[in-house]
Amino acid sequence: MNNKEVAEDLTQETFLKYFSQTSYINRGKSLTFLYTIAKIYVLIFIEKIIRTNILLIKY
Repeated sequence: MNNKEVAEDLTQETFLKYFSQTSYINRGKSLTFLYTIAKIYVLIFIEKIIRTNILLIKY
């Protein structure tokens, strides 16, 4: 990520989601769960960028 604010936002969203889902954390896979959440948020962010760029190119 080149944008520090975007990275901070994604990190914040990741930890908010992580701490709101205590049922999975209690199973002992907390770090794996944290990485999975982070990966999902980054992929969603990239998907939004791609969609935005495609829309800008088409129209």
